[in-house]
Amino acid sequence: MAISPTLESSQRLMPYNADLDVILRIFYWPELDWYANVKQEFVKWIMGTPNEFSICNFSFLFDASAKTSMLQADQVVQMHSAMANAANNGIFNLFDYGVPISQYIVLNVTWKNLVQDSLRELQHYSRSDLKKLLKIKFQDEEAEDAGGVHKEFFMLLLDPKYSMFKEFEESRELWFADITYETENMCYLIGVLCGLAIYNFTIINLPFPLALYKKLLNKPVDLSDLQQLSPAEVNSLQALLDYDGENFSETFDLNFEISRQVFGVTQTLSLMPNGEDIGFTLENRQQFVELSNYSLVYPLDYAWDHTPS
Repeated sequence: MAISPTLESSQRLMPYNADLDVILRIFYWPELDWYANVKQEFVKWIMGTPNEFSICNFSFLFDASAKTSMLQADQVVQMHSAMANAANNGIFNLFDYGVPISQYIVLNVTWKNLVQDSLRELQHYSRSDLKKLLKIKFQDEEAEDAGGVHKEFFMLLLDPKYSMFKEFEESRELWFADITYETENMCYLIGVLCGLAIYNFTIINLPFPLALYKKLLNKPVDLSDLQQLSPAEVNSLQALLDYDGENFSETFDLNFEISRQVFGVTQTLSLMPNGEDIGFTLENRQQFVELSNYSLVYPLDYAWDHTPS
């Protein structure tokens, strides 16, 4: 195919683009859907021979819509495979142990203890099990989960009121809650739930700021990234750096402590050991801002280190 050499040359150049900060969307092919059925091309690609030409070998051409189509096709294939394997293995398991293997992930939960129940139920499943179709069963309810039930489940569980996330009133965006990530299990639950929602074609609103996606790309998160999340707080910190007036310490009268709202109650957090005894000065203001910035980023760093990819 005449187009193949050109695409292969472009693909060889892609690793260098990251170093040059090239805007990737200039490589997108918006008319790709006119050229090929992405879902069908994907299925043929994973079942084809290694040397056979496929547009799926050149993913840098795919815009968001094309990537979504390809991921949906991949999810359908993986889900079908996982359920077929469970059905086949279930027969042998039934003969050997008298217990069949379910083709589904079934989470039995209650309204009262939604988070704890979900965590308990998910711990029964391996990573390979998570590729099966999800079904949610609320206790004492007879509704059959045909999709609507597990959408309600995700919307409830990922709601800020369950403390896995917190919502910033000014920006209406979500961030990782300061107090939730006390156990690795809770971090694991967050990762699994977000993955299951996407994998089961459930559209939920999780308005994360750009800082999270920079973290996905292993890029550093700094004060400017948090401007989107909490403009007022970031502006206050920037004002501390910009101030060049007299009587610096007396003007601000701060120490190395900050306040956070937790369930409507103000809590004071020390930015460093004995922070309550360390005064805020012109000489240490950069350190103060960096530590305050880290206090915002820390829940994300901790969650990231303990959340499955």
